[in-house]
Amino acid sequence: MTGKVKGKVTPEMTLEEKDDLLDLIYMIVMNFKDTPEIKRIKKIWMAAKREGAQEGREEGREEGRQEGRQEGRQKGRQEGRQEGRSDILRELLANACERYGIAPKARELIANADAAQMEDWVERLMDGEQLEEVLGDAGP
Repeated sequence: MTGKVKGKVTPEMTLEEKDDLLDLIYMIVMNFKDTPEIKRIKKIWMAAKREGAQEGREEGREEGRQEGRQEGRQKGRQEGRQEGRSDILRELLANACERYGIAPKARELIANADAAQMEDWVERLMDGEQLEEVLGDAGP
């Protein structure tokens, strides 16, 4: 494998060479740690590290906000579709009660039913059951 350093192709370092280089860097830093140049490099390094961490946190927050907005929109659409479906089922059942003269008690039952219950009622009606049977004791 090869690497690139300032536009030039260089051979890839072996693991042993990397370890030797790290040992050399450590030895230089330890022997010259109190020199102004090493202090300056360390200061620059630490500032870059803090800046990188800050940028990372900011990017993470922004990604989190975007994901939250996207999830919120998606959940809102889903709830809106479910609510619209419930409204349609409720209207169909209420119209059927009105058309066939079903008691107000049945209309109240429909008005207070959740989506799952209304879906069950509509399925039963589509399977051929009578509206009075489907709504049980709330019928005429």
